[in-house]
Amino acid sequence: MNLSAINIKKYTEGFTLVEFIVIMAIFAVMVGVVLFNFTGFRSKITLDNLAQDIAISIRQIQTSAGASISTTDSPEDEIPRGIFFPYSPDLGTYDSRFITFQDNNGNGLYDDGEEIDTIVFQTPDRITDIIYGSDMASLLTPLGPQSLGITFRRFSTGARFTDTGGGTVSNAGIVRIKVTAVDRRTSRFITISRIGQVSVQADTTDVVPTP
Repeated sequence: MNLSAINIKKYTEGFTLVEFIVIMAIFAVMVGVVLFNFTGFRSKITLDNLAQDIAISIRQIQTSAGASISTTDSPEDEIPRGIFFPYSPDLGTYDSRFITFQDNNGNGLYDDGEEIDTIVFQTPDRITDIIYGSDMASLLTPLGPQSLGITFRRFSTGARFTDTGGGTVSNAGIVRIKVTAVDRRTSRFITISRIGQVSVQADTTDVVPTP
């Protein structure tokens, strides 16, 4: 074989159509796996941010209760401040917002004219449930289709729980607000205790996605 024949063979070798299709299929699978994992990761990040934002807002309103206006020097006359999670009967779910307010009439719930600020969710994640009980070890009860108010006073770090359904939550030791990602696979709990502790936990029943 002469040199020209060797060069012709060298430059005519390459991928066959079948080999190219196999390579593209492997590449497509790899891209799909990466995108799937990235979507799940991004969903968890946005959910964590929402849960932390709610927890921080509760702590801020708890701290700012010390700035409430009082008509007298008596602690009992201090005007509480709170955070309100509205339930929408028309939608059958909790609103994609919550309201911080000054509880001028002392009923533990938000009323017109009491608003300090309204925080609207910037992601499709939502509050899907609110549950309550005497403590973490007890059987927790769903609040049901009711709005929830959590208020604080200046001279006490403790929380007061009030619902729009007749006060069933008023004696609770803890309240847990469940926020869920749009894909319904991941949830977080914001737990508020009667003594005023606020924390965020993962839902141990989360669905673990499989590629």
